[in-house]
Amino acid sequence: TVAITSTTALTRNITGLANTSVYDWRVRANCTSVGLTSSYTQLQFSTVTATCAAPAGLSATNITSTSVTLNWAAVSGAANYRVEYKLSSSTTWTVSTSSTTSLTRNITGLVGGLNYDWRVRANCSSVGLTSNYSQALFSTLCADILETNETYSNAKSISVNRLYTAKIATATDKDYYRFSNSLSAMYMRITVENLPADYDVRLYNSLGSQVGSSETRGTGSEVIIYNPFLSIGTYRIYIYGYNGAFSNSQCYSFRVDLSSSPFSASSLSSLVLQPQAKGAEQAADKTFNQDAGVEEAAGSMKVFPVPAASNLNVSFNAAKEGKASLSILNQMGQEVLQKQITVLKGNNLSLINVSGLPQGIYFIRVNDGELIQHRKFLISR
Repeated sequence: TVAITSTTALTRNITGLANTSVYDWRVRANCTSVGLTSSYTQLQFSTVTATCAAPAGLSATNITSTSVTLNWAAVSGAANYRVEYKLSSSTTWTVSTSSTTSLTRNITGLVGGLNYDWRVRANCSSVGLTSNYSQALFSTLCADILETNETYSNAKSISVNRLYTAKIATATDKDYYRFSNSLSAMYMRITVENLPADYDVRLYNSLGSQVGSSETRGTGSEVIIYNPFLSIGTYRIYIYGYNGAFSNSQCYSFRVDLSSSPFSASSLSSLVLQPQAKGAEQAADKTFNQDAGVEEAAGSMKVFPVPAASNLNVSFNAAKEGKASLSILNQMGQEVLQKQITVLKGNNLSLINVSGLPQGIYFIRVNDGELIQHRKFLISR
């Protein structure tokens, strides 16, 4: 490769070479005054191993409940830096920047009172290398921004599918929150974790009735799964310290997740508990009821024909002989037909006239006082 044919200098810089490689080079003189060129003189040289060091001197400053400034020292040969962060409890990193030339990075939109991991690496583009990551930890300040919410009527409105933090700051502090579900996102899971003390949680429906609770001993996570049948409205969460437990310095975190499909308790590491005393014996497999003392199920009911046109047959099991309530609800959760029927213990078959209902998707529900059964069906003509 010809580096140059007619330089008057006595040095020449060559770039674009491979690292850790051996090169031959040669030079000759052009004596134009006498019309001659010399022979070549040749030597060898070796390029050194290229490196890109990991950043050092990591620190976090200007920490608030929602933001932080991340800092690191310069790396020789680095063109820019990549910065990532995540909740310490998460496995997914968020890329803050992939090519900043600064030695600091401001992160906003954080959640107060939680631990975060962050990492930075150098991009040494001049030698085609990136460094290993250097990693550190910081904690956001705990700010109890959802106060005041000490009573059921003063419950603070929260968004679903979002993480929050708050404090039980005194032995008498109580935290109430409210949220709403919908027909398209009916089923709910309430998770309370990162507990600094023994906290418990209860769930109330729109009528003010307690429909679930979680009372795990110690500082383990509290989880309630509630899969209601067409129970749409505003729900409330009550989080409190067991026997006056509290922490004025540390936050707990919580979230409400809604879904169009029922949540499964089998996927949880924590028990899903029925309302009961803290010291009561707890079984390893718990489910929640729609109404106090009433079990909800769908598997034992059958409806036919599907789709229905004018009549619908409903086959179901009753827990006891007596009266049962049969209801049909539309997709909005509105009751469009209701009747009392006489049932026998065991299998029952009832014929329902649906000729007066418009075409569409409906839900049928039978409640005998001990068991609620329900099915979806279609009317088409």
